[in-house]
Amino acid sequence: MIEFLEAWSLLPVDFLCYLLLLLLDSLIGIRFYRRFPKSFRLLTQLIILTFLVEFSSESLIQAEKIESNFIFYHLLQVIQLLYYALIYHELFEKLNQGKYKKRALWLGSSLALLCFIISLSIQPFQFFPSYGSLLLSFFVIASSLLYYLKMMKTPSTITILKQAGFWFNSGSFFFYSVTFFVFGYFEFAQGTDKVTPIWVSNLIKSSNFILYLSLGLSLYFATTKPSDGNISGK
Repeated sequence: MIEFLEAWSLLPVDFLCYLLLLLLDSLIGIRFYRRFPKSFRLLTQLIILTFLVEFSSESLIQAEKIESNFIFYHLLQVIQLLYYALIYHELFEKLNQGKYKKRALWLGSSLALLCFIISLSIQPFQFFPSYGSLLLSFFVIASSLLYYLKMMKTPSTITILKQAGFWFNSGSFFFYSVTFFVFGYFEFAQGTDKVTPIWVSNLIKSSNFILYLSLGLSLYFATTKPSDGNISGK
């Protein structure tokens, strides 16, 4: 146990801060879970699952039970696709966009299945799931851009910076735009030496913090009672 704790103490500070931010978002979600609409209950579940995956996989690595957490990321991406599809399904419903909510659910489910097939055949579990990252990023970017468009066509009396849906959408759009760029550019960035540049790692870390700060804000504003339906609040 002491050796395990010592190993954790040697982990990079930025990773520990990332876990702490995930835990904080999880606790906010748990604290106000009953006050959330369905979309943000789903978001809370996704954040908690992400925290558990990150914590348990790193714990197994530190205990020398596994060598990498790639298999966890393969499975997590499928889960994330399904959850994002369900969340956007609910958000589009709040904006009275019936056809788009169905498309979000259908496309997200289809990409989740494709992602799982790729993990079984093309890019197996011992490799980082970069193809799955591209599929997940494509879905979130497309959904978030469409959500922005529908928000503009369905104006709210609530300032945009106090809308839970805006913070969820903005954080997701930023993070997955960065992810799409990084993994689309990844092999070129590595060069012939197959060495990942430090700026790539720093970019992913920074965008992760921005994502979960934004999701934390979205959970906070989801607890406030809106005067109309655009915020996706209760």
